[in-house]
Amino acid sequence: MLLLAGMGALLWGGVTWMYFSQVEAARSACQKWESERNWSKLLVAAQEWRRLEPNRRDAMQAGATASRELRQPNSVFEFLKDHPAETKGDVPWLSMLASAQMGPLKDPLTGLSTLQKVLTLDPKETEVRRRIIFFYAVMVQPVELLAVVRDSAENEADLPEFYAYAFLADGLKLSNALERIKGWMRGDRDEPMMVAYALNSARNLDGGVPPMDEAEATKLRHSQALRASYLQQLREMFPENHHVLAYDLGQAVSNGQTVMCAELLSRATAVADGDYRFWRARGWLFLKAGDFVEAQRAFDEALKLHPIDWRTRYYLADLNRRNRRLDVADQEYQLAAEGKELESEFLAASDVQHIPHELFDRLRVFAGKCGDELVAQRLEVLLSTSKTGRASPSVVPNRRRQAASQQLQTLKREFP
Repeated sequence: MLLLAGMGALLWGGVTWMYFSQVEAARSACQKWESERNWSKLLVAAQEWRRLEPNRRDAMQAGATASRELRQPNSVFEFLKDHPAETKGDVPWLSMLASAQMGPLKDPLTGLSTLQKVLTLDPKETEVRRRIIFFYAVMVQPVELLAVVRDSAENEADLPEFYAYAFLADGLKLSNALERIKGWMRGDRDEPMMVAYALNSARNLDGGVPPMDEAEATKLRHSQALRASYLQQLREMFPENHHVLAYDLGQAVSNGQTVMCAELLSRATAVADGDYRFWRARGWLFLKAGDFVEAQRAFDEALKLHPIDWRTRYYLADLNRRNRRLDVADQEYQLAAEGKELESEFLAASDVQHIPHELFDRLRVFAGKCGDELVAQRLEVLLSTSKTGRASPSVVPNRRRQAASQQLQTLKREFP
């Protein structure tokens, strides 16, 4: 019996020694091939190491590195899908996984979840925040976008461009959004992507047909008709979709359709209580009905959620005018006009990377006037430490006043 036990121990010792020898050989091979930048051999060695130690971070990371260099996103995913999310040291690897998910693997919602894990490990990850904000911008989800921007401000992990996205939450038009969404779409009932595609198309095609060549005008009208048809299909396929409902609600308000607005609000779910667009529409409907107390309450709620929303400011100005608070009304009208002009100038930039420093400074001032101290303070800090020099006074104050006056007249014509 003792002889058998001894032989068993000897055998187990031999197996253990062989196992650790294999692990060491795989680890050494990974070090060698990575130092020599031989990615193909590194991949093979990492696969062997991962087989022997499936939960070893170093093995996962070696394989992911080789896979990235070899442009094999599926392999990146296989190595990193089970990577721990426990310390700040895990952040670069989770970020690499998210890049594969949101890029070539065409799984952006899972990629978003991965990025959110990163922020639980390191709330100061500004680049991760930038990617999340851009994703919400592409998906036309302004409430979610605003939440990330404000959280970024509170954590002092922000960039000036974050506030451009927040300010343009209702009017942002991304030239590459449709292409990205097409790449992400899976099947003919991919609700999030189908809705995002329709809403981006709607933003790009909203409005009338401007003066142009008749052939181009006909083409634009055709595109608008297709957009309307597509949106109607989505309403039928996904009647409870919050984002489609919010879009329809905005259209009803813009077109002065009180009955439609009331019907749409009656279908709102609990999530609407955290959406400034629904409070803005409620306020407008109460305003039209002559219930000024409820209108005031609704506008106040909308501005708590989105203080720099100039559209709500305009309706609030109208409320004050009807309540005979003319001085307050005039201030709100001027603020709304300033916001509308500022929005048009932001939208004129080719992309957020090329927005002039001076425009961000004006946004800072506008946020301060709106009582949004958090945004105003963060922009002041960011702009004062920016390497971009403060713009020379090339924008003449008289021109600004003239533009604001023109925007005020436009507002009074356009808004019901």
